[in-house]
Amino acid sequence: MLAVVRPFYLRLAAREDVLRRELTRNTLAWVLAGLLISAATTDWIGIHPLFGAFLFGALLPHEGRLATALRTRVEDMVV
Repeated sequence: MLAVVRPFYLRLAAREDVLRRELTRNTLAWVLAGLLISAATTDWIGIHPLFGAFLFGALLPHEGRLATALRTRVEDMVV
């Protein structure tokens, strides 16, 4: 996760910061797909899927536009 997902997140966050526009559906789809893949992977290795989803979320850079935009887009669905 640290070798593959974290650099991907950092590139995605840098791209979103540079573009300075609303979070696109493609970006949201990539993040949610990564979340589901992470949960499925931990389930496949015999650990509860919640740990994979948690680790994926913990690797997300918490400062920056990407985290803020994701929080705003997903907050209504989660709450």
